[in-house]
Amino acid sequence: MVRTGCSRDAVLKALTVEPAKALGLGESHGSVSKGRRADLLFWTAHPRDPLARLERILVAGDEIDLLPEAGLGDGA
Repeated sequence: MVRTGCSRDAVLKALTVEPAKALGLGESHGSVSKGRRADLLFWTAHPRDPLARLERILVAGDEIDLLPEAGLGDGA
């Protein structure tokens, strides 16, 4: 989308805030702030970078263990 002229902010909103609003979940999902559901992925680099590795996953604010056998993170 950025290649077509959209700003990075517009692309981020198109992937986060706008779908939450469209699903009627805009009050609790779609952005990171106090009182909202926290489903987050933490990467070592930009997710499209072939060398990027997934470091952490949070679902509803709780950390999910990464599975070393699936090639995710370091399993720590």
